[in-house]
Amino acid sequence: MRGLPQGPPVDVFAFGIVLYELAAEALPYLRPRDTPLHQPQQEHQQHIDRTNVWLPPPGDICAAVLRGERPDERLILPMCPPVLRNLMRRCWAEDPWERPTFAEVVEELKAALQTS
Repeated sequence: MRGLPQGPPVDVFAFGIVLYELAAEALPYLRPRDTPLHQPQQEHQQHIDRTNVWLPPPGDICAAVLRGERPDERLILPMCPPVLRNLMRRCWAEDPWERPTFAEVVEELKAALQTS
């Protein structure tokens, strides 16, 4: 998105977003209906009404990602294991080279399955 060559770290980021969609049962970057995307998420807000939200246009979402904004973790369902939450965060690392490789992702998922 910054005009740089893309590679596996972009796919890892996307995989982290898919994990989020599964764990939250929601699309990422949803906003309360009266909140524009350029306004920071209300971290102090404890509850988000899932029935009164909107999904901003793709260009606005790209801008939010470039600003370092990540999906709202408060929407992740309580039953989501901490190991998956941590894996999501690592997949979303702002520095693409700090993200795990897919080989590491697979190993972490295997380990998580064995401990659950």
